[in-house]
Amino acid sequence: MEIPKVKMGVIGGSTLWGSGFPSEGYNANIIADDLYFDTPFGKTAKFTYAEINGNEFLFVPYHGITNEILPQTPNSAFERVFYVFYKAGVKKIISSATCGSVDPDLKPGDFIVLGDFIDFTSHRALSLYLSLRNKGIKAERYFIRMRQPFCPVLSELIYQVAKNAGYQRVLKDGVVAVTEGPRFESPAEIRMLQKFGAHVVSHHMSPEVVFARELGACFAAFHFVSNYGEGLVKDWTFEQMIEHDTQYGKRHAKVLAEVISRLNLDDTSCGCEKYRTPWSKFPEE
Repeated sequence: MEIPKVKMGVIGGSTLWGSGFPSEGYNANIIADDLYFDTPFGKTAKFTYAEINGNEFLFVPYHGITNEILPQTPNSAFERVFYVFYKAGVKKIISSATCGSVDPDLKPGDFIVLGDFIDFTSHRALSLYLSLRNKGIKAERYFIRMRQPFCPVLSELIYQVAKNAGYQRVLKDGVVAVTEGPRFESPAEIRMLQKFGAHVVSHHMSPEVVFARELGACFAAFHFVSNYGEGLVKDWTFEQMIEHDTQYGKRHAKVLAEVISRLNLDDTSCGCEKYRTPWSKFPEE
């Protein structure tokens, strides 16, 4: 199957473990499942093509990462996923992930709608355009600004839906520090991230938020606190984190499905697209 033309992309994370999204309920109509697309960076992870309340979307689980497809370059999961979104013509993107708290006031069970990010990764693609150019593919090059990196309209909708979903706390305008992973951070690194103004730490969102801006797409993301950053409490276990993640998967999926059902895919009032400018508009030297 060729990449379908859709206006929305949905990127799953560990937030959706055990949820069965979108095929197991959630009022979703599955148009096509088990889709693997060929890209210049290699074959993708599995996609699902579905619709909820008339809004069609492409869904990929866990950021397109598998045992064989890694987040780091070359030929990363992010490059493969966003090539699909690029060819599909996607203009609205929702992503999600579990995270560790950096702020001592944030506790496992808190739901965070992101407002900004700090990128500490070092082995990931910097630009979808550059990645395509390195594969010999011509694409429009954009100068992008990261003002308003997360769409305020889409983020507000997620916030309003989540507030009524029974979480212990729902917060917005969170700042995520994105680290390379796959290891977790040391206590000293958590203290450093506190000084930089981060609220939570995750191994995801970068370069997703950058690639989305290059596409001129609205991007929004929510994080769910599943563990404390090292040094914030005396101890926590990996088993506790996994149990906590799977306990909330269906709730996260219901929030996501409700957001998709209520979203106006043609709304451009947020102005996200204006923060990219074609390089062709800049004067030549």
